[in-house]
Amino acid sequence: DSYFNLVLELCKIDVCQTPTSDAAVAAWQNVGSRHLIRDAKAEGINPLLLEPNFLNDTVWRFFESNSNQGRSLAALDRYRTDGGWAHILKSLAEQGHISRDRLLRESLKALSRDFPQNSSSWFSNFHELLKPSKEERITLIEQYASLLGSTIPPTVSFAVKALTTVNKSQPLPQDLLVKYIPLTFTLRQKGPIIAALALLEHGATLNPAFAQQ
Repeated sequence: DSYFNLVLELCKIDVCQTPTSDAAVAAWQNVGSRHLIRDAKAEGINPLLLEPNFLNDTVWRFFESNSNQGRSLAALDRYRTDGGWAHILKSLAEQGHISRDRLLRESLKALSRDFPQNSSSWFSNFHELLKPSKEERITLIEQYASLLGSTIPPTVSFAVKALTTVNKSQPLPQDLLVKYIPLTFTLRQKGPIIAALALLEHGATLNPAFAQQ
C-alpha cells in the first residue's frame, strides 16, 4: 500500500504495466478508502479514480472477491461518514464515468457468489442505494430470481423483496416462479420461504390453471 502512488506514476510513464493481481485490487480498495475517496459535494472525485485502468478493469473486480487480507468492502465502508466506496461508485455512475446498468448487474452477480453474510450485505445495500427503477428491476428479474437459491438468508430476503416490487406492477412469469421458488426450501429460516411462497400464491390467484398445476 505504501508504494501505491509510486506504482501509478510509473504506469503513467510506461515504466511498468498496470498491476492486475488480487493484491493490486486490494491496494485500490484499501488506499482508496483511506486517501482517494472525498466528499463529492465538497471536493469532487479524486482524479486517480478517473484513470482508465481503474474505470475499465479494477473497479469491476471489486465485485468478484469478498476481501483481500480480511478487508471487505463492507468493513472498509462501515464507519465512513462519507459513504465510502458505495458513495463514490454511485457518483461515478451519476457522472457518466461507469455504467449504472453494469453496477446493478455486477452487484447481483456478487450476491450470487454467496460471500459471508457480513460481507454480502454491502452488495445488496449498494444495489438499493442506486434505487433501481421499475423498468430496471424488470430487466433484472432472472438475476433476482436466481438469488432465491442463495445460502445467505438476507440475500434471499433481498431477492424476494425485489421480486415483490416487480410483481406489484407486472405479474411474474409462471415458469420463473416454478423454477426458482423451490430453491428457498433448503433454508433453515422460514421467513424468506414464506415470503417466496406468497409470490407463488399470487401467481396462482391470477390463473386457475396455474393454481391447479
